[in-house]
Amino acid sequence: MEEIHERLKAELDRLGMKPVDAARAAGLDSSQGLRDVIAGRKRLTVDLLGLLAQAGIDVLYVTTGQRMQQEPLPIKPEHRALISNYEACDPEDQKAIRRLASTAAQSAEVVPDELLKKRA
Repeated sequence: MEEIHERLKAELDRLGMKPVDAARAAGLDSSQGLRDVIAGRKRLTVDLLGLLAQAGIDVLYVTTGQRMQQEPLPIKPEHRALISNYEACDPEDQKAIRRLASTAAQSAEVVPDELLKKRA
């Protein structure tokens, strides 16, 4: 039977996350405690498990080995970084970022797949 720390490592791999990414997404100041858990040097605490759940970790799988019936789509590490950077900004900068993203999305050329194939 797999140990909890092995399933936690497998879950991070599934999400494409490194311990530092998961620690950051969980709001931890350091990834050392998480790395110790993954290496089997420390036990996984309920508190840490709760924080990891907020970071997208399937805690049911980590604790029981059974997957949730409907898994949420994993968030790519670069998207997590964008969210983290956005949340670190002051409200005025967040407003400017939202305007920029909206403008960029509206001006993006949307090309149907059929036209892309004809261009190639």
